[in-house]
Formats: sequence, C-alpha cells, structure tokens
Amino acid sequence: MVGACWPTTALDRPSCAPGRLRRLRWFPEVGQALSAYCGGPHIVDGEVCVLDDLGRSDFERLQTRARRKCWFPDCDPVVFCIFDLLVQSGRSVMGLPYTKRKKRLARLFTPKPKHSLLVVQSIPDTGKELFAHAVALELEGIVGKRKDSTYQPGERTDVWHKVPRPGPVPAERFRL
Repeated sequence: MVGACWPTTALDRPSCAPGRLRRLRWFPEVGQALSAYCGGPHIVDGEVCVLDDLGRSDFERLQTRARRKCWFPDCDPVVFCIFDLLVQSGRSVMGLPYTKRKKRLARLFTPKPKHSLLVVQSIPDTGKELFAHAVALELEGIVGKRKDSTYQPGERTDVWHKVPRPGPVPAERFRL
C-alpha cells in the first residue's frame, strides 16, 4: 500500500513519510491529480497501478514504470487506487467506522476524479458474487471488511479478510 498526502505544495512536509513522497514524485500524474483537491493535509491509503484495457492491474507494466523512478515519454500511465481515508484536514479519522470513512472519502473526492485517481467503491453484501467475478477476470482476489471496522495501521485483524483467488502471482514478484 502507498499512502499519499497532499496538496503537492506540501510534498516536503516532514509529516509525510519520505519514502512515500519519493514514490509520489516517480508518478507526477498522481501528484498533479491530487493537487486538484483542496484542503488538507489529508492522508489516504491506496495503491498505484497500471491498468490494462479491462481495468485489471498489470504488475509487470507497473514494475517497468517504477524501475525508472520517473515519468518518461510513452510510459504507461499510473492510476492511484484509493481505498481509505486516514487523516482528513490534519485530523486522524482511523478510529471511525469503515462506512463513515468511505463516506468522507467520497465527499473529499467530489467531483469524481477524471484521470490518475480511482476512488475504489465498496460493494456491500455481495462477497460471493464479487469473488466469482474476480476469479473470472483473473484478479488477485478481494478484500472483505466489516462495516464497523476501524483502521488499524500495520496490524492484521479479524475484521478485514483478503480472499485470494486460486493460483495468483506470488507476492515476492511485486518487490521493487
């Protein structure tokens, strides 16, 4: 996961982890897209991806882009898939229930982003159907979260469950 804080004028702020900022500079299109949203500082939880024609994450193409550590002509565009809101206007919201954080995240990204940002939507009560679609599309899997769960950084809890599809690419392949 990658955290991002913005506006981009705040990229040199010590409150943002240096490694995260360096990676944000690797993908300037994400920084530019985030700078379109006012306020802050905000911290979100998400993941940078290169998407194929079906909208599936293509890790090999992301690795190719990330190895260069910068934008270059004809490079694959990167999309920052945003999953959760951790800090809003300088205040932690990690103790709020998941559903409230998702509502705040949706309000924060109104109007909806057009390029380089994708606010990932929740699809409540459809786990089995969603997993079947993930398998059919050869996605890595799905993550199920309890609606009342709080955000617990760095901890594995019983309120979030990653359900991998059979035979996904091993995680070791994704290390930079």
